[in-house]
Amino acid sequence: MKMWNTLTKALAFFIVFLGICNSVLLTLSVISPHVPIDQGSIVSILGLFFPIFFIVQIIITSIVGLLKRKVFWFLFFIVIISLPSFSKVYGFNFLSGGDDNIDKAVTVASFNMQFSKPISLLSEAEAEVQTEKFKQELKGHNDIDIMSVQEYGWRSKAIIESTLRYKYTHTIEGKTVGILSRYPIVNSGLVDFKSNIANTCLWADIVIDDDTLRCYSFHLESNRHDGHVPDMITQDGQETKTLSMMIGIVKHYTQFSVKRFSQIQMILNHVSNCDYPILLCGDLNDTPQSYNYKTLMGNYKDAFLEVGKGSGQTIESRVPLLRIDFILGSSDINFIDYKCDASLYSDHYMIKSAFVIGR
Repeated sequence: MKMWNTLTKALAFFIVFLGICNSVLLTLSVISPHVPIDQGSIVSILGLFFPIFFIVQIIITSIVGLLKRKVFWFLFFIVIISLPSFSKVYGFNFLSGGDDNIDKAVTVASFNMQFSKPISLLSEAEAEVQTEKFKQELKGHNDIDIMSVQEYGWRSKAIIESTLRYKYTHTIEGKTVGILSRYPIVNSGLVDFKSNIANTCLWADIVIDDDTLRCYSFHLESNRHDGHVPDMITQDGQETKTLSMMIGIVKHYTQFSVKRFSQIQMILNHVSNCDYPILLCGDLNDTPQSYNYKTLMGNYKDAFLEVGKGSGQTIESRVPLLRIDFILGSSDINFIDYKCDASLYSDHYMIKSAFVIGR
């Protein structure tokens, strides 16, 4: 019995110790958006793993509460101060949104199509079958009026053109980002990051009834496990994600975050010369617990924060609730709905939001 009591106390001590250590990591991940990248690389990396720290904190706090330890209140306090950050990856807007203006609403989507790579390694016959299934999946999104696409290669383009049939498009030869619209595009251009074909930003002015809207479609610098930005991007072949590659991505994360910060500054400088309502859509390759997200957000609204419900995860990952794809709007964009749909044909999810323009 005495040995059992000793083991029980040792286990309780270990759980409490683990809870305190996780509290420190969780707190650092909470403050990570406020720490400039070049001044806190470790803190920036911790922000990536915020969902894991938060979930672990909930579990340990519950166990410590059952053990009736006084440290419970400290652990519980850390949970409470972390809740606003958790709401960036898990939407609690179950009573918000609505269909008051649904007849006047415009639906915008952002989708990193991963060049439809899950189809590329299949046999010709199976690829044809899966392509047809992908087309059927996309036909279920026929309500999308404006579509921001990234990693939009020849295969993805052929599939979109044969299903959703957008009348107006803005793409540039040698770039794999695009804007597709059912409304007229009256002006368009490029914010050139001078990177490879996949990482860039396009913009288009779109006339919707009596309003003109400017939409940006961006794909910021990808995290590479080897620290190098490739000159060429292959549109064929599956992407394997091994443990060593994940470690490499974390190792070089700060390096690429700095590149993305520079790209965000280019976008914001371009946006500053526009008086139209603004939509910023695309793959940030950073999470809401990042300095880059905070910088891009500025005075913009995040559709997920406004009306998102439940999990905000936008990419298949070992890190739960990883959200790196966004739809942001200026103050005169009123979001009324938000959905996130997984796809078998990309590692990213399609995100879409209904909105109305109102001042």
